[in-house]
Order: sequence, then C-alpha cells, then structure tokens
Amino acid sequence: PVVDGYVFFGWYLDAELTDIYFFDYKLDRDITLYAKFYDTTLGEYIVISNVDQLAAIKDQPDAKYLLACDINCHGEQLRPINVFSGELDGNGYKIFDFSISETTSYAAFINTNNGNVKNLSFTDFTYDILTSSSGTKSYAIVCAINNGTIENCHAYDSEMRISYTAGQIEYNLCIGSIVGKNIGHVKACTSKMLMNISSNTYGGVYGGHLGQTRTDIGGVVGQNSDGASIDECINSSTLILNITAKDQTPHWGSSYNYCGGIVGINYSNVDASINNGDFEVT
Repeated sequence: PVVDGYVFFGWYLDAELTDIYFFDYKLDRDITLYAKFYDTTLGEYIVISNVDQLAAIKDQPDAKYLLACDINCHGEQLRPINVFSGELDGNGYKIFDFSISETTSYAAFINTNNGNVKNLSFTDFTYDILTSSSGTKSYAIVCAINNGTIENCHAYDSEMRISYTAGQIEYNLCIGSIVGKNIGHVKACTSKMLMNISSNTYGGVYGGHLGQTRTDIGGVVGQNSDGASIDECINSSTLILNITAKDQTPHWGSSYNYCGGIVGINYSNVDASINNGDFEVT
C-alpha cells in the first residue's frame, strides 16, 4: 500500500501494531490485518528511496535512517560508510545490483559500525578483494568491524571473492559474509551465497621476531571476539578455501586458517544458530 507522506512498515495482527504478521503463516481462517505506516513529517528518520540518498549516509553517519523501498544501485560500486553510529532500519527491503572492490584494509557497506543496523538484505552483488599488505584486515558485506548491533540482516544469491598473500609479518585477516570481526552483537542474520577465498600465506621473521599470519573465515562472522555475541543466525553459504603453500626456506614463524560455518574463530558466545552450509578446502 502507498500513502503520500508515509512509509509502509508492514502488516500487523493487532491495532496497537505490536504483533507483526508474516505471510508464510498458514492462513486457515478469516483475519483482520492492520497496516503500519511511518509519518515522514515527524522527522525522526531520514527516509531513503534511491541510491544517492543511500550514499549520503556517510555525510551524516550519526542520524536515523529508514528505507522506503528496495535500492537498485544499477551495478555501481558501493562506497563504504567509514564509521556509522546512528540507526539504519532497512524495513525489510534490500540493496541490490552493486559491487564492492577494494584493496584497502576494510571493505563492507559499513567499515566500522558503532550503531544499529537492522532489517536489511544485500543481494545480486559482486565482491572482489585483492590484498597483500600487512596488518589487521576485515572484510564482509554488511560490516567489516561491528561494535554495535547487526540484526535481521541477510546476504544471498551472490559471490564473495577474496584473494590475499601475506608472509614474514604479523597479519590477521577476518572474513565473514555479514560481519568480519564482531565485538558487539549479531542477531537473526543469514547468509546464502558462495564465498571463494584464495590464501597464499607463510610465516617468517619480522624485526627479529617470529611472524604469524592468521585468517579467520566464517559463513556469517569471521571472528567473534571476547564479550561479543552471535544469536539465532543461519549459514547456508558454500565456503571454498584455496590454499597455496608458498615456498620459502627456512620456514620460520607460522601460518593458520581458522574456518567455520557460523563463525571462523569464537572467543565468546554463539547461541541458537544453525549451519547448513558446505565447506571445501583445495
């Protein structure tokens, strides 16, 4: 339904608009549904209806945003929001037909989230990362590093391709479809896509110390840090890890790849989550 000056929020079973109706429920009786709308004149949210308004979030990253429709990016590159501290309610809509292609340390729709992102899907995109430099890196579709809350967000029907080389130096790479490194809360998120990761790493000596290269790869979250949480998430993605051993003599230091369906490596809590995905190492 469309009403001028309002954004449709969904159908509810009660006049108080607290009990949302899902259309996958079995309908075996007559019911009354109530439409929930947001009055745009109230000014609580900045309403997003096109790709230009979506890109403008980075200019006011502490505000509250509401999607009024699906956002078609028409194949254009999605420029990341560096640090987000506001609220983004996708309202059940999706962002689609975009690309993410970076050689930087972080690549996602939001590089660092300190706010709340919810009810949003990402689909029909291309994600290509090629990296070889040192340091800590984090890659995902929704959020590279999450300090806040990511809830009811989904990535599906696309391919995530990452190729990286590292050695002789301290190196930690976190890769997930929804969040790369989680320090906050990830809830009710799903992933159903292809994650194609090519790893070419080796340990070495750096500054007189033995180096370590480590990669954390998960279907939903790469690394779930101490004090963070993952709840009610489902992974249905296929994760393919292509490992190339780089010949170096002598072989000093160490190289690790930690992989999992929901999370690559977990230091905290993962509750009520299911992995239906496939995992291959070549």
